[in-house]
Amino acid sequence: MRLRRLRLPRYGLFTDREIDFGPAPDDGAPDLHVVYGPNEAGKSTVLAGFLDLLFAIEQRSGYGFLHGYDAMRVEADLEIGGAARRFVRTKRREGSLRDGDGRPVAEGALAAALGGMDRAAYRAMFSLDDETLEAGGEQILQSEGDLGRLLFETGAGLAELGRTLKRLREDAEGFHKGRARNTELRALRTRLDALAEEKNGIDTAAGAYARLADERGRARAAYDEAAAETARQERLRADAERRLRGLPLLADVRRRREELAGLDSLPEVPQIWFESIDRLVAESPRLAARIEILGQTKRRLEGKFEAAAVDDAVLALEDRIDRLDDARYATAEDDLPRRRAELDALDGEVAAVLRRLERPPGADPASLTIPAAVAGTLHELVERRSGIAARLKSAADELEAAVAEAEAASEALEAAGARPEEGGAAFDRLAEALAAAQDGPRRGRLEAHMQRRRRREAELDERLAQLRPWSGGARDLARVEAPGPGALAAWRERLDAAERETARLEDGAAELAAERERQARLAQARKAEAGIADDDEAAQLRAARDEAWARHRAAPDSASADAFEERMDAYDAAADSRLAQAAGLAGMRRAGEALREAEAGAARNAAELAAARQRRQEVLDEVAAAVAATIRSGAADLPPDMALPALSDWIDRRAGILATLEEAAVEDAEIEAARAEEERARAALAAALEAAGAA
Repeated sequence: MRLRRLRLPRYGLFTDREIDFGPAPDDGAPDLHVVYGPNEAGKSTVLAGFLDLLFAIEQRSGYGFLHGYDAMRVEADLEIGGAARRFVRTKRREGSLRDGDGRPVAEGALAAALGGMDRAAYRAMFSLDDETLEAGGEQILQSEGDLGRLLFETGAGLAELGRTLKRLREDAEGFHKGRARNTELRALRTRLDALAEEKNGIDTAAGAYARLADERGRARAAYDEAAAETARQERLRADAERRLRGLPLLADVRRRREELAGLDSLPEVPQIWFESIDRLVAESPRLAARIEILGQTKRRLEGKFEAAAVDDAVLALEDRIDRLDDARYATAEDDLPRRRAELDALDGEVAAVLRRLERPPGADPASLTIPAAVAGTLHELVERRSGIAARLKSAADELEAAVAEAEAASEALEAAGARPEEGGAAFDRLAEALAAAQDGPRRGRLEAHMQRRRRREAELDERLAQLRPWSGGARDLARVEAPGPGALAAWRERLDAAERETARLEDGAAELAAERERQARLAQARKAEAGIADDDEAAQLRAARDEAWARHRAAPDSASADAFEERMDAYDAAADSRLAQAAGLAGMRRAGEALREAEAGAARNAAELAAARQRRQEVLDEVAAAVAATIRSGAADLPPDMALPALSDWIDRRAGILATLEEAAVEDAEIEAARAEEERARAALAAALEAAGAA
């Protein structure tokens, strides 16, 4: 893998900065670039940005001080296997790695190029500075870290040299003492002399040495050829695995192409539909609940429609109603109050005419038709009217003269100190009071208010019947404490969000479980293919060796020595095989890391699913508490397990009943006012009758 270009659009103190290393030289020239600058110029920030590109931006990154965490972005052009690819890294919990077109890229694309190394290993091997060099030296001396442990395991077969130096010094004092003769060192020197003599006796001749050297050269060439073939086979195997992973996707692509082949004649789907899919999916639960509520309302209205009585008179006028001008209905609502007032006035006039005709109120107009005999009599009376009119005029003239004489007499009486008769004024007041008592429009308004009040009463009865299982009266509903529209909307929004999140996480749980099983099988296959001990088994062998050595130190005897030798041989064999199979070990580690990532993803999904279910249950508990409070406030007939849609529908119906109840209260006030006005007119009429001397 080679870094060709590094861009820092938003990272640390950098904004839209780029370092271009150019393409790799073709003539085999050195491909080394030195980035230098003064202190605090940002060299460490650039290195940290490159590491974050390879291994994801850390959860609590120290480079989000200028650009927020959500805005951090690092880009790079990497040459992998001779091909250049662009990678983009952003600060996200999932899907933070993308290609140049913004499409998500699996983390394995970089993990394969890095040979399975994690951030710590890559930093220790390729990101050296003063601190890492000093820390690496300490790790080598203390046999800590992957690099130090590998060096010591390879060179001496020991992993804890740093911790055993003190014990070795103590053993050295027992191994050799000054001027002592019977020591282990003197015995070993004697044996060494004997071995030297034996070596001189079996020393290899020059010809044999040349032959062995030639064989060694051929063996080395064969080894190099086998190593190259192994690397080639490894590349072929990786390519085969990649193809195998792509086979299901290829089959799916072919199947979808076959499905799409028959859809060429269909119109092209607008792009806005794809942009609306997520929103429609998010709104689907709410719309489903709304559909359910509308379905219930539809069934209720259908029931009302089925129960409604057919008005044959209106049906007979259907054609005439259809021919009415549509514009007339647009102004009908504004015109109705005036028309109703005119109707009330006409009803008053009709009532006055009926009273003059001495007919009961509401009499049929057909019954008022004048018979033929009466009509003839009327014609005669009309003809006689002219004479009566003449006499009436002369009587009026005489009355005027009499009135003048009466006024003169009244003036004379007043001059004489006498009071005129007040009977005429009393009868005038009586006429005014009678006219007020016979006010037709007032009676019409009272009848109209009473009719509307009866309609409101019928509506209340009908709506109360739809409010089952509620069995109380309409006024009892006003005392019930029910949640408001704001609380219902908030609950619906939270419940919809929790249900959408739960559904998404439940779908993701199955996929993550399948991925975890696949990674587990792949890890087992890698282990079986490599045929070597993994990191856990190597740690167990090392612990067993250290334990055997500690027992041997505590009680040195042949049994403990044999046990230590056995544990040492087992660990050395495992270490040698792991060193020889470095590629297989890297594959095992990559598979193990992928398995751990899959398990971590499944665990995160399970935790988020539990949290989403908890949020959903919290909303349901709040709804249940609201239902319980509503029941305690007077709605004892409601079921305690009422769901949110049913509760919302019940509250909407309750609001409609309360609105109708308020309208009925307004009509009651109007009726009371009309009756009070009528009572005042009746009292005025009684006073006028009493003043006129009538009972």
